[in-house]
Amino acid sequence: MSICVKSSRLFLLVLLAVVCSSPSAAQVPTPESVIGWQPGTDYKLTNSGQIVEYFEALDAASDRIDVVEIGRSVEGRPIIMAIISSAENISNKERYREISRRLALATGVTDEEARRLSREGKAVVWIDHGLHATEVAHAEAGMVLAHHLVTSEDHEVQRMREHAIILLPPMLNPDGHERVLAWYSRNLGTEFEMASLPFIDHPYVGHENNRDAFQISTPEIEAATRVMWHEWIPQIVVNHHQGGPFPSRIFIPPHQEPLNPNIHPLVSTGMNVVGSHMGTRFASEQKPGAVSRISYTLWWNGGVRGAAYFHNQIGILTEINTGRARWASPAYEDPASLPANFGSSARPVGMTADAPSLFYPYPWKGGWWRLKDQVDYVVTASMGAADIGARLSDDWLYNIYQMGRDEIRAGRAGGPYAYIVPLADQWDRGAAVELVNLLQRGAVEVHRATEAFSAGGRSYPNGTVIAFAAQAFRPHLVDLMEAQEHPDLRSHDGGPPIPPYDQAAWTVPMGMGVQVVRVDEPFEASVEPVRQPVTLQGSVEGRGPVFVLTAAHNVSFEAVNQLWAAGLDVSRAITPVEAAGRSWPAGTFVVRADADRLSSIARSSAAEFVAIGRVEVDAMTVRKPRVGLYRSYVVNDHNPDEGWTRWIFDRYGFDYETLEDPDVRRGDLSRFDAIILPDPGRGVNDILQGHAPGTMPPEFSGGLGAEGAANLKRFVERGGRVIALDRASNFAIAQFGLPIRNAVSNVPTSELFIPGSFLKAEIDSEHPLAYGMQSEAAVMYYRRRGAAHMAFDIIEPASTGDRPANSTVEVAARFAGDDLLLSGWELGADRHLGRTPALVQIPVGAGDVVLMNFRPQFRDQVRGTFKFLFNAMVGAAMEKPRPTTD
Repeated sequence: MSICVKSSRLFLLVLLAVVCSSPSAAQVPTPESVIGWQPGTDYKLTNSGQIVEYFEALDAASDRIDVVEIGRSVEGRPIIMAIISSAENISNKERYREISRRLALATGVTDEEARRLSREGKAVVWIDHGLHATEVAHAEAGMVLAHHLVTSEDHEVQRMREHAIILLPPMLNPDGHERVLAWYSRNLGTEFEMASLPFIDHPYVGHENNRDAFQISTPEIEAATRVMWHEWIPQIVVNHHQGGPFPSRIFIPPHQEPLNPNIHPLVSTGMNVVGSHMGTRFASEQKPGAVSRISYTLWWNGGVRGAAYFHNQIGILTEINTGRARWASPAYEDPASLPANFGSSARPVGMTADAPSLFYPYPWKGGWWRLKDQVDYVVTASMGAADIGARLSDDWLYNIYQMGRDEIRAGRAGGPYAYIVPLADQWDRGAAVELVNLLQRGAVEVHRATEAFSAGGRSYPNGTVIAFAAQAFRPHLVDLMEAQEHPDLRSHDGGPPIPPYDQAAWTVPMGMGVQVVRVDEPFEASVEPVRQPVTLQGSVEGRGPVFVLTAAHNVSFEAVNQLWAAGLDVSRAITPVEAAGRSWPAGTFVVRADADRLSSIARSSAAEFVAIGRVEVDAMTVRKPRVGLYRSYVVNDHNPDEGWTRWIFDRYGFDYETLEDPDVRRGDLSRFDAIILPDPGRGVNDILQGHAPGTMPPEFSGGLGAEGAANLKRFVERGGRVIALDRASNFAIAQFGLPIRNAVSNVPTSELFIPGSFLKAEIDSEHPLAYGMQSEAAVMYYRRRGAAHMAFDIIEPASTGDRPANSTVEVAARFAGDDLLLSGWELGADRHLGRTPALVQIPVGAGDVVLMNFRPQFRDQVRGTFKFLFNAMVGAAMEKPRPTTD
């Protein structure tokens, strides 16, 4: 701000009146003045550093904006957020932040006080940009929106600044944005200008950074959700994307069915208010093509806007359709070629694409579609949300208080009253600790018992963790802890099911393999709040020199990787061991070392080493596995299975080498013990065929081809192991000639339909692939819209005379015989999948192939089945049996 000196002269007064006022639009830098062009210019994309530079320039020039760093990306780039309001509001922002938090949490606030605070406070509206880096328009739009909100003197914008505080992160995925920019710059002006990425945008998880909003694994989502649920708790959350149904130009609320029953009604009704206000704005600005009630639902909890619902926030999704336009390159859509319908069985009855209807009142008729058009549509949607946020500021603030108050009352009434996590009584204690920390990351209040107590007819020790339902974010807690029951929705009676937008189920205790006790009736317990992440303590019991390490804990595999890094020998028991007063099952790790050397590994990994004394153990030496992880050039951002696998491997310390198509086609694969084929991004043929020639630069065309498939088969025949996850199993079955077939390849979805649900599997825990597992597990059977189902059917060899046939297929896990569904939605699961194998091992020459028709590491959410993948890798490096004694 300028410092002014008073003067009695008239001309000085006039001059000083100008200088002393807030900076004018002419004084505040435009995006063009910093980056060199207007955002939305054809063939121009702004890099993440330029975006940060522009917001820093805005911050330096105006007192209506405060730019703060809220985190760092995977690769260390800054993630910034602009706080935009009036100068007075900015100077008092901490007061308004506290009002927003107090009303949202609703604890210790009376209705009368809430009314007063609602009148005093300012509506807080979050509008994020750049989460999906392949969707470039909103990354450009953030600069345009920020400049307009800071500089405009229109009455509408003045009202926004006076009655609202806008939280504007302009780039939530800077690493991915740089990948997109490099790819587009490389191909601009060539025949591949419109080519899609041959790799995921986010370094690890691609589009599925927006599937991480309840797990909160990635640093980008952690930064966003910390602001959204811990620090500011905005009443309105706007999450911009680009994937709406063609030929619409943008999707805005209202949404289609179903509505998750845990969402407070003020959320869904509030969303309709904001969406309708956006629609009115598009019509008034003569911007056709806004559609509602199609494709997108209010069921799932994994996206940023979805998880907001369960925090009593008005989560707003926008999805711009880019048509044939790509990146910053424009495209022309011939009006005569536009479809008459949207092609979705989920659209409302009577909705067409070529004529006005209730939820598509202003159809787009075709023509040029440019990046500038997309930027303008993002800005219009954002302004609509900010405008209604400011107009109804008191209402939004009081409503979020009222929702929190209602949820606290519902929790006190019980049913459920609390969820109890007994940390000392878990199969995998590390997974239980991670569950508690996940709840805390999602702003669920958790407590720790300071004395023993009883609840629901059971006793619990001091230190037990309790999540009481009487809290404002009760919907989030209940939704994560309970089994989902997705409604059976059909386009018409007897028709095929309408798939959910993404997962039908995500029950966290199931996926993590953690026992959580629901208590419906009130009970008394002495507790203290848990305000920091719960830490797990490792230990070394006894002096050795031989120690065992349970295979039941995921952290044991992290410890084993550290043992190998330290040069220590590791083996696995192949028969049960009775030692140290306990029974240790087959699969237990055995290590020879002194206690002092193990203590640092125990501390860093939280593993538990136990000395076993003079006990003979039948064990097999396990050397560090040499792992190759296949990465296809055919990428579907909605399924970055390879990236999630790297994310998990890096956290647990597994070494691996990425293998791309040329590496598999021509490389010497004998240096590996195991090669992993993740679930393919699109269809299974993409592994073999890849991108068609002429659609991508030559080095990214083609898949493994016959040469690569043959090389993989030779690798197995000579002693290697191929591990195929989910639909990659189809590739292995076909290319290696395995005695397995998919028994449901031709079953229609009207008879078999399991969209992202937890199914019950029965486990042979004595099989090396299932070491450390319990006898039953919940597996995520995920089938996104249009994906084929899979059920393994073993093809038995023919009998010879009176001798029965002997199958060469070993089954380590199979689906239960009945009542398969644990959470989600299924049609025909018992009939078509019941008792079928889910995890098999098949010898091929001197090696073998491991097939799983599910993803054991799905989105880093299913810690209860990580061990299937870990065992498969470690087992590939097991050597001959030998006795191990002290």
